Amino acid sequence: MKKWLQSFYLQPHHPLHLSLDFIQKWRWGIMLIITLLIVSYPLFRSIQLQQEWRNKQQEMVKLNDEISQQQKLLATLQARQINVSDKQITQINQTLEQLLAKHQMQLETQQWNLTEEKSVNLVANQRFLPLLELLKGLNQSPLFSFKSITLTKLNQDRLIQLNTDLMVTPQ
Repeated sequence: MKKWLQSFYLQPHHPLHLSLDFIQKWRWGIMLIITLLIVSYPLFRSIQLQQEWRNKQQEMVKLNDEISQQQKLLATLQARQINVSDKQITQINQTLEQLLAKHQMQLETQQWNLTEEKSVNLVANQRFLPLLELLKGLNQSPLFSFKSITLTKLNQDRLIQLNTDLMVTPQ
């Protein structure tokens, strides 16, 4: 090996001799370039990730603002919808009372069920013909559909008791 190295040192124009000489002269510069190459990529990547993180935070703030606006809008729309549904229920109740008054019906009980499917339970006592006319009127009304009907004959004054569940049809 010693002979091999001596042969390169004795031939100053050989490429290996020239490159070793260059490395020896510019050792600090080459070490600095290698160090910069090793350090530059992680430094560049960390700066890039930090910028992406800032952009994501700004986007998150914007999205949170948009979500809060949408929630406020949803709350106002729900309040408006509740007001509209309350108005519809009062209109439906007035229509039902008009039908009952038209057929001279006296209610014993009236119970509203305002859950998912709006319905009303009616219990009334009346003679057969006015009761039949009321059932025809309720059947022809676009606001109601029958869920159940129970007719019971009472022993007093030839009366029939009507117990019905009416579904309120959406408009």
